[in-house]
Amino acid sequence: MGYLDTINLNPYAITGPPESWKRAMGILRSCMASEAGEWFDREITGKNWKLSGITSRGGANLATFVALVIPEGAGGPNAGTYVNGSKAQAYATDPVNALATIRATFIPTHDLIGGDEAWGRAGACPTDRAASATADAGVAANNNHPIVFPGIKPNQALYWLRTQFPTVIDKKKLIRFNSLYQENEPVDAFYRTVKRAGKLLKLTDDLIIEQFFRGLLADNIFEAKRFHNLNPDDLVKHLRNLEQRNAEMRLGKSTPAKAVTKNDLLSLLRSADFRKLLREILQEEMMSARKVTEISDDLAEEEQEEDIRKDDPMDIDIARLENTKDLLALDGEVNGIAIQCLADTCANTSFIQRKAAEELGLNIDKSITHNISGAPETGRTFGMVKGVSIKLTPECIITEDLAVLSNYKYREIGLSQTCLKRYNYDVHESREHVALTCDEKNVFILIVPDVNRGDKK
Repeated sequence: MGYLDTINLNPYAITGPPESWKRAMGILRSCMASEAGEWFDREITGKNWKLSGITSRGGANLATFVALVIPEGAGGPNAGTYVNGSKAQAYATDPVNALATIRATFIPTHDLIGGDEAWGRAGACPTDRAASATADAGVAANNNHPIVFPGIKPNQALYWLRTQFPTVIDKKKLIRFNSLYQENEPVDAFYRTVKRAGKLLKLTDDLIIEQFFRGLLADNIFEAKRFHNLNPDDLVKHLRNLEQRNAEMRLGKSTPAKAVTKNDLLSLLRSADFRKLLREILQEEMMSARKVTEISDDLAEEEQEEDIRKDDPMDIDIARLENTKDLLALDGEVNGIAIQCLADTCANTSFIQRKAAEELGLNIDKSITHNISGAPETGRTFGMVKGVSIKLTPECIITEDLAVLSNYKYREIGLSQTCLKRYNYDVHESREHVALTCDEKNVFILIVPDVNRGDKK
């Protein structure tokens, strides 16, 4: 309004050309950008203004019409002026409003910041219906039909903008609220997210709780139904404790070491799983010794891995790797270059093809070589690369030492049992993805088709 006063423009005047109110509408539209501008053009630009609750059944011009009192009959408009069931009819038939005029009640003056209640009672809205050229001067031109005024004036546009545009924004926010799901988030953090979003949208507690239940993981939904009698805060605490117990079970904290008899060992010595079982026993013994001597975690892990490398040949069965179809493949990335990764729970050391290591720009330490079972020719590794960062997803980057294999034919990285256990590897029952723990968060990683093996012909 201050700008209009500065340029001496009356937004209500019909003088021109162009008429002053049209110039004011152009200035108003120029203030709209992006989503608001698109909404303004769709809802207001080029439309007329309709009073859906009022028809004209007399011959009065507009000035005479708005001066009438609102009850139909003597001193007021003709019978049938108000549309049956409309807000206008309900308001006009209330005896309390008998002395109110049509101007004060339904068709306000050109007020840029007021008149919202009056327009609302009259059912005012934009329309594509044509308006009589004399509609502003003679409302009788719309006889038996809702009154339609030509064009939309600034005060009418501002009323529609104030009452309708916020509703559009709220609906979009509500759509985003209804799309909230727990996914990899701890249940208590997810509850806080839903609760905060619901409060910002001024939703009721019932709607917030409904979305919380709808967005829970399947296991949590089942548990929530069992304890439906708990209040939300207590239920969240229960679900959080359950998640922590499940995580501990995956880590193996809740499962005591299995006692192995002499006969069991003799039998297993003859089986293909002997080396795997022996490694597990050695690792359990080393873990116990580490607790007694209070060796630091980092040093103990280094010593454990070094002992295995010195005393036990690397168990990477090349023949099995080249022929099996049962290994799970994952998409990986090293130094910005994509490379397939295999989850190989039978290998005690992670590995990489020599050609791939050179392609990825990895620094190969040729002074570190080891015996390797199942390897062709020399039966030795080419070298080692230390501390390779492997990006499996944006949220999951693991670090691993890799043995370099010279005569391995596949361009890929194999992740060993030791590596997978360190990140709490687990295969989902659907066999569509695996779960790893990265930075203390559970991350689900999609299992992809094996690009190197495929179907044998």
